[in-house]
Amino acid sequence: MPSKKAPPPKFPARYRAYQVLHLLILAYISFLGWSRLALALSGRDLLVQLGARPDPILVGAGGGLWGLLGLGGIGLLFVRQTWARALTAGISAVLALTYWLDSLLLTRSPGAMANWPFAALITLVMLAFSVSLMVVLHQWDQAAGAAPAQKVHRAEHALPKRIRN
Repeated sequence: MPSKKAPPPKFPARYRAYQVLHLLILAYISFLGWSRLALALSGRDLLVQLGARPDPILVGAGGGLWGLLGLGGIGLLFVRQTWARALTAGISAVLALTYWLDSLLLTRSPGAMANWPFAALITLVMLAFSVSLMVVLHQWDQAAGAAPAQKVHRAEHALPKRIRN
């Protein structure tokens, strides 16, 4: 009599809530990035007239980068592989780094750094949240027996089951 495989343990609801929160944060960052790109491109002439620094193209490129990274992070949240968890944590680190590079080097203004301690604290908290969540999810994937990525030839995958065997 073949032994039945026990179903994997149920994913704790609190981790699912944290994962949804992480998804919403990445969606918000992505939205901000795409908005920044659209506004930099649509208001380029006005920004150049006002002498805005840095160039609107650079501001738009930074926004596009945030938009792409946010969408990539959202997509990777659904991939239950070790490399996806590590890449999602890396995306969070790149977002934090580009935020501070933008604040300190590109868009320097007297009012921009008035609240830097709060911004630094939020950056550290969000980065710790993202990395720790990815570690917990990785450990859960390992405990639940997430299958490692298998290379399956597309033609073989398309064959009916009775022919493959």
